[in-house]
Amino acid sequence: MKKEKLHFIILTSIYVAIMVWGILLKMNRFGLIEHNFKYMIKLDLFSRLTYSLNPFSMHATTIRENYLNIFAFIPFGFLSSAIFENRTLIKTAFSSFLLSLIFEIIQVFTAIGGFATIDLICNTFGGLLGFLAFALVMHYLKQGSQKVQNTLVKSFIIICYVFLTPIALYGVFNTLINLDSYISLYL
Repeated sequence: MKKEKLHFIILTSIYVAIMVWGILLKMNRFGLIEHNFKYMIKLDLFSRLTYSLNPFSMHATTIRENYLNIFAFIPFGFLSSAIFENRTLIKTAFSSFLLSLIFEIIQVFTAIGGFATIDLICNTFGGLLGFLAFALVMHYLKQGSQKVQNTLVKSFIIICYVFLTPIALYGVFNTLINLDSYISLYL
C-alpha cells in the first residue's frame, strides 16, 4: 500500500499544479483569461449564493462559478483521504478550507482575483464531497477480495495519471508560452 500512497501523493501534486494554473494563473484551455480583475474582498456570504438559490434571478456565470468551486475541490478531498489513513470529515473540511483560504489570499495579494467567502464555502463543500466519495469507494472495496481491491486501486491510479498528467503538462507549457503576459500583468 506504500507504493499506492506514493502515487496518490504524486497525483495530489499534479492536481495542485493544475489548480494553481487555473485559479492563480487564471488560465483556461485557450490561454490567459482577460485581466479584468479588480482588487476586491467579498465577505458578503450571500452575494453569489442568493443568486444561485433564487431561480428567478439566476445568472449563468454565478451558478457556474459556484459549481466550479465545488467540483474543483472534490479531487482534493478524495486524494487527501487516500494519502492519510486516519482522515476524518473534520480534517478534510479543515484542509480543504485551508487550501482554499491560501488560494483566496494569494489572489488578493497578487491582484489577479478577489477574496470571496462563498468560494471558501463551495471549495470546502467540494472537499467534503471528495471525502464522502472516497469513504464510499473504500466501503465497497472492503467487500471484495484483496486481489480485486489491488486491481481497482491500480486502475484508478492509472486513470488519474492518464487524465491529470496531460492537463498539467499543457498548463506548464501554456504558462511558459504566455510568460510575457504574466510579466506584463505584474509590471
